[in-house]
Amino acid sequence: MRLFPVFFLLICFILSIGLAIFYPIATAEAVELLPRHRFINLSTSDKSGINSLMQDDNGMIWAAGSSGLYRIEHNQLIKIRDFPVQAVNQLLLNPGQGAWLAGSLGLWRWDRQTDNFSQQECQPPGGLWQLVQPQQHADTMLALGPDGIWQVNTINGRCEHLQLSGLPAQSRVERLSFLHNELIIAVREQGLFRCELPCQQAERFAPELADVRFRALEVYQDSLYAGSHKHGFYQLDSAGKVRRHWHKGQANTLPVNGVMSLLPAKQGLWAGLWAGGLVEFNAKGEQHSHSSFRPTDPTAISGNNIKTLLTTRDGTLYAGHEYGVSVLLPALKQYQWLGQAQADQPGLRQSNVQALYATEQGDIWLGTSGGGLYRFDHAGETLQRFAPDETGVQHFPSQAVWAIRPDQDGTLLLATSSGVVRLHPDTQQWQLLTSDLPSQDVFRLSIAPDRNIWISMWSGGIAQLNAQGKVEALWRSSDGLQLDTNLAIEISPAGQVFALNTAGLFKLDGNKFSAVDLSGHGKARQLCKDAQGTLWILTDSGVLLRFDDHSGKFQLQLKRADLANGTELFAASADGPVSLWLRTKQRLAGIAADGQLLQQITLTGLMPETLLNTARIQGQQIILGAEDGFYIAPLQQSATPPVPEPQLTGVRLFNQPLRLTQPATTGSDPSALFGGLLTLQYQQDLVTFEFAMPGIVMPPAADLSANAQSVPLPAAQDSVPRFRYRLLPFDRDWLTAATDEPRATYTRLPPGQYQFELQTWWPDGRMTAAAPFQLEVQPPWWLTWWAKTTLAAALVLGVSSIMLLRTRSLKKRNLWLAQQVRERTEALQQANQRLQQAAYRDALTGLLNRRGLRAQTEPQWSGWQHQRVLVIADIDHFKQFNDVHGHQVGDEVLTALSERLQGLCLPDDLLARWGGEEFLFILQGSDAMQRADALIRSVAAAPMPLSIGPTPVTLTGGAVWLSGESLDATLQHADALLYNGKKAGRNRLVQGA
Repeated sequence: MRLFPVFFLLICFILSIGLAIFYPIATAEAVELLPRHRFINLSTSDKSGINSLMQDDNGMIWAAGSSGLYRIEHNQLIKIRDFPVQAVNQLLLNPGQGAWLAGSLGLWRWDRQTDNFSQQECQPPGGLWQLVQPQQHADTMLALGPDGIWQVNTINGRCEHLQLSGLPAQSRVERLSFLHNELIIAVREQGLFRCELPCQQAERFAPELADVRFRALEVYQDSLYAGSHKHGFYQLDSAGKVRRHWHKGQANTLPVNGVMSLLPAKQGLWAGLWAGGLVEFNAKGEQHSHSSFRPTDPTAISGNNIKTLLTTRDGTLYAGHEYGVSVLLPALKQYQWLGQAQADQPGLRQSNVQALYATEQGDIWLGTSGGGLYRFDHAGETLQRFAPDETGVQHFPSQAVWAIRPDQDGTLLLATSSGVVRLHPDTQQWQLLTSDLPSQDVFRLSIAPDRNIWISMWSGGIAQLNAQGKVEALWRSSDGLQLDTNLAIEISPAGQVFALNTAGLFKLDGNKFSAVDLSGHGKARQLCKDAQGTLWILTDSGVLLRFDDHSGKFQLQLKRADLANGTELFAASADGPVSLWLRTKQRLAGIAADGQLLQQITLTGLMPETLLNTARIQGQQIILGAEDGFYIAPLQQSATPPVPEPQLTGVRLFNQPLRLTQPATTGSDPSALFGGLLTLQYQQDLVTFEFAMPGIVMPPAADLSANAQSVPLPAAQDSVPRFRYRLLPFDRDWLTAATDEPRATYTRLPPGQYQFELQTWWPDGRMTAAAPFQLEVQPPWWLTWWAKTTLAAALVLGVSSIMLLRTRSLKKRNLWLAQQVRERTEALQQANQRLQQAAYRDALTGLLNRRGLRAQTEPQWSGWQHQRVLVIADIDHFKQFNDVHGHQVGDEVLTALSERLQGLCLPDDLLARWGGEEFLFILQGSDAMQRADALIRSVAAAPMPLSIGPTPVTLTGGAVWLSGESLDATLQHADALLYNGKKAGRNRLVQGA
């Protein structure tokens, strides 16, 4: 009897070990999560801090920095080079006219019609910090500087020091704001004061905050939101009573108490912190997200000191900080993202999500390559982790989970680095099935209709297991696989087994594997099975193949042109018409069982460089597993955003910026710069229009037309809007300019009136209305009306005199006069013909210009196909010649290069200056591609003789054979190859098909 307690304890110990090994039960609590945001970060070239942000009437975003003024164009911070002020502290919009700028040199004004900056008379010592303007006083503005408050007359720009009584002696005013008809004044370490307009006597406001230093004041509806230096921020009513206080001591509120900027709105509130990043609050005032700087994450907010915040008309959030501007697009906000855990944000231990599975109850199981297994409760926003031998997590045998497959009994089979695990998702219990494998690192698995489990092991070959995990058969490299590591293993509905490794695709025939012939479509790169059991292959040559059980062969479904650079395959869920998802750049393409393209989903919330490992459509959500975590987003995205309106930002004459001192005459639709009308003299024959896209460009929204018969996939650049322009009546068709070259140049325009029209357009067909700009080129004196009138009068007078003096020779004289008229008319016609021909030549180099090349090319284009090569070449680093040595040296480079290129071309070749530093060649002959390559190398072989001495010049080009496409299509192909050459390092020729 004495041995019974000992025996009982021994039995309990053995049972507990058995349960720990075979059916561990979760005990740790789940971790609550906060949503994360991913930003587009724009850095200034000189790493200056951004103090203020503004959106003007045209939609352009302006940024005031510690080293100058910037404008956000084409997803970049562009510095305004001709603005003389180094430090700009604040921008204040002047609706319909421009903006006011407070800086180190006092007050400045920007005129939106002339695009000029003018310094005003108000120049207090030490400059200005802040500008505020009451709504009911349009002609009065208040400015704040180191020596106090100044009252500014907005008509003449003069200011006078505002003397206020009631403020503490020796006090320093740090911030101003208007609440209804009162001026709110923040005094350093003295709290808040108010002064009713017109302001003369100040009194204390919010007495309980008398010792607080405030650095941010924002008014929203009837409340004043005040951010402090060390006490968080407050919401105060119009009487100065504190309605709410947010500070670090509260749970899940502020990580630090220093508040530099506030942005309240109906849907919530943003708080920019000092050394704490950006915090978002919902409409209830509860913290919704926290974004802070993370050196290892390029999509995190790139600064921790958020000085200014701006929400644009399209809902985009701009945050200015010490390193530039971080941008949060509405599309990025739609995606819920869970990445690697940080000190202030729970998350994944290792963010490379390799496998995922979503249950009908809404749970999402995630397998990572080194952080274990996770269960994400989407409804409760909680995360549980399963990993081996770590405190605070559920026990699990492996840190790496490579694949998750559902079994017929409702359990999940997991391929892990420790073997095959069977998991019960409801009870969270698991069982390790395998123990006697050549390699316990199971990389992929597949479940056959008879419930046998087929696995591929890392360096262990392929094995067949029964439902209990016992090894039934084993194949190694010597059994026809050639390699022991296989990337995929799948079974067709008819029971045929296929394995994929880097050596190719293999099929099990009897007891051995044999290589599968893909009929010249390349080597298999991915093997995938959809929910109906159909096998699909994506090859390295860019085609999609489907396995036919009846013929036992893989059949072509989509060619490379239809796939649009497809990179990854993912199986779809069992319900719905889509059998397979194909990743193409920023889209998922839904493919039906018969190979038709049914549906497209634009992944607008993902960065282009995001590498997806797996994807799944669950109900009305898309779930994505990637190397940086996993994403959840609704399929029903917001409506298609409007196309950004293009803005004409400048006009250059002979490459020099044109500045107007007075607004130009207003045209019928003055939507462009300078009021819309510009008059040029005949000798001003080189005019360049510069244009821009406001702010950050958003890709088009998703096309979720699941009932469509067939949806063609877009081209690779489908998410980038383009500019197109024309000069009527000079241009017959629209011309296209990429966003990285936003300019249009015209030379030697004939006299007359023109209209320059500018549009932005997406490849899906959406475009803006044309923004017109009126241009007039005046004729030379001999073609003016008064010159022609004088000439006609002289002829009439001469004829009359001759008729009076010499009546007898009237007929002869009349004939002579008629001959003179004909000769003069012919001379004028010849002069006009010479002028017309001169319009086809470039003024600087004498080469054909764009119009001249088109005039010689279009009549013979169809007869040149497959016989000539089109080359677009660009001078490398040409901007440096102009910036370092001046435009005269840049013109020398263009002239010297043109002469060398003419000497290298054959008589039947065509050579043109396509625009700026770009040249275009059309070379003939079967060796045209070799000659094009030799031409590029010949330019780099010898320095150019310039006034600054022999200087090396190199070209980067893109070359394609004429293959039956139009001139514009061929130009686009060559231009894309040129862009690839630029990215690859320049000084080369990139050849295309």
